[in-house]
Amino acid sequence: MEIIEQGNTSGDFSIFEKAVDQMEGLQPIPAVAQRLLSLTSRPDAALEEIARLIASDAALTARVLRVAASPLYGGKAPSSLQAAVVRLGLNEVRNLALSASVAAQPPDAFHRSLWQHTLGSAVLADSLARRLGKHRFCEPFVCALLHELGTLVLAKIEGASYHALVGRIGSRAQVEREQTAYGFTHCDIGALAVQRWNLFDGIEEVIQFHHDPLAAEMLDFPAPVLATVFLVALTAALLESPEEALGEEPVATLLERLGTDEAVVREQLEKARGPMGQYLAALA
Repeated sequence: MEIIEQGNTSGDFSIFEKAVDQMEGLQPIPAVAQRLLSLTSRPDAALEEIARLIASDAALTARVLRVAASPLYGGKAPSSLQAAVVRLGLNEVRNLALSASVAAQPPDAFHRSLWQHTLGSAVLADSLARRLGKHRFCEPFVCALLHELGTLVLAKIEGASYHALVGRIGSRAQVEREQTAYGFTHCDIGALAVQRWNLFDGIEEVIQFHHDPLAAEMLDFPAPVLATVFLVALTAALLESPEEALGEEPVATLLERLGTDEAVVREQLEKARGPMGQYLAALA
């Protein structure tokens, strides 16, 4: 899928080309996390191999052990790293590795806000997907966790000037300001990033359309991908101000497309608060 072309951008296209050139040398997702994402997608992946890969990163090892010993998993320390992997399960280990990657960004206010937004969206997306039928979606936790990957890339390229430009992460104002300043948005950059790094099918489309989910209906996306676009757009909108978001027409439309309602969303928001707080604490 061609994400963005010169003909459909405004402003100076050379800015976009420069961003792509600089992006090539960036690794917002560390190599260990990328390998773990690939490894845990294999049905024949061996626990020993996964444990060895985790053990190659001391910080990730510490986080896996800490989460495995957290109240989320009974509060008892695992006997070994492999035992921690067994307790968590392959999906949770993969999600944890990617979450730790996001959490390991520079400890300034901008990156903390980005981390809390994306991790909160991931936990809520996973909870809602379980309630609505996880088979309907395409890797909801990972798609939600990485939906702001373009924001992370642009922050690495532009630094403090981008922090000032963005305002509130995940807002419509962020997209409008990026479009005005650059002629493209973090959605374009994030989609291109996962395309270049060969992450799993579907995440590219979710990142590209999470601020304009209904536009995705006009394209020939597989049903699980389209449902995940709707789900991630919904969870991202709910995080900042649930009451305000639930009163808006775009959110009502997303609920309709997902075949659910406000009562289910409120139920899952409440259900996700505990795990969200414990996850944030375990990764801090």
